[in-house]
Amino acid sequence: MRPALKSIPVLLAILDRIYDRAIEKYFIHNFQEFITLRTVKDFSKMPQKSLNSHRILLYDTRLLLEETEVVKSLRVLLNEDSKLSHLILLETTDIPVPFQEDLLPFFPDYTIQNPFSLDKLKSILIEIEKEICLGNRTEKKEYSS
Repeated sequence: MRPALKSIPVLLAILDRIYDRAIEKYFIHNFQEFITLRTVKDFSKMPQKSLNSHRILLYDTRLLLEETEVVKSLRVLLNEDSKLSHLILLETTDIPVPFQEDLLPFFPDYTIQNPFSLDKLKSILIEIEKEICLGNRTEKKEYSS
């Protein structure tokens, strides 16, 4: 039997501040234990016991692409410490869709990271376009009759 996610502490290393805050709010709301890592100092402050107990690291692709100090520290930790070989690296793009949907309410409104907001914005624009088209047709009918 697999342990519930809540019993597995999660490490967060996400560059996108909006995404990072949304995930933090989601975890707080769901009583999920987590530690956010933003700088190398965050690693050095974390006790070894705490690091050993974490099973999942949720990270951002851009964090890896930009080769930040956080990623360098992570690689050193994972390569040098065999105790950390259990750590699961979960990229934000690999987050299952149902979980992403659960996250949506925790994003601020009208941000690119919130698909609901983008969809809402698109639907508003489509409705405006429809009204303009229908309005023009109505005007044309009035003039022709």
